[in-house]
Amino acid sequence: MAPRCLQSFFSLAHTKKQAYNNEKPITLDFPLGLRYDSADIFLMKWSLTMIKKHLIYKIDKWNMLTVEVHGKTLILREISDQWGEECHTFISRPEMMHWAESRFSKEGFNGTPEEREAIMKAFKEV
Repeated sequence: MAPRCLQSFFSLAHTKKQAYNNEKPITLDFPLGLRYDSADIFLMKWSLTMIKKHLIYKIDKWNMLTVEVHGKTLILREISDQWGEECHTFISRPEMMHWAESRFSKEGFNGTPEEREAIMKAFKEV
């Protein structure tokens, strides 16, 4: 399987082909917030979307949780040395807070209450 960045460029080539064939144009989102809109094939439209990254917790290089704000969408990435990377996409902040309350419940949390409160406070600051 090709790396994610190469898959994006292959998709871009496919999009240009669709635009030349008068098919439905596609908008592609690339890493680093770059967005390509194929609606106008002669004027390539690149726009930079604002991405804000919040660190919820970081134990070491392989155990962390971050939230990226992409406009109205919240992308939560949970990286652990045991399970790898899990990615959750939320449309609203209350939806993310509901997930956080269930994921870091008082009964199931394996840390001190102060650690849990720090994590929940970081979620509320997003």
